Amino acid sequence: MWVTAALAAIKRVDRVLGTGHEEFLPQALRGFDGRLAGSFGLPLYAADAAPGVPLDTSRGCGNSHFCCFVPELWPRRGDEW
Repeated sequence: MWVTAALAAIKRVDRVLGTGHEEFLPQALRGFDGRLAGSFGLPLYAADAAPGVPLDTSRGCGNSHFCCFVPELWPRRGDEW
């Protein structure tokens, strides 16, 4: 769930420094979609990044924090999530 806060921080620093890491955002979204999404299509609470194995289902406590940053990172997904 802290991943979105870190991605938003990178995006914000890019604006200040004039650097560009935005091409990473579509790739990062893959970690929350498909088989790495819970039964309602929401991001999982936990997954093992290396093999991409889900460890725990979607939870409100994680999604409430996660979704605070989604509109900034992936505007179209913000409406869905």
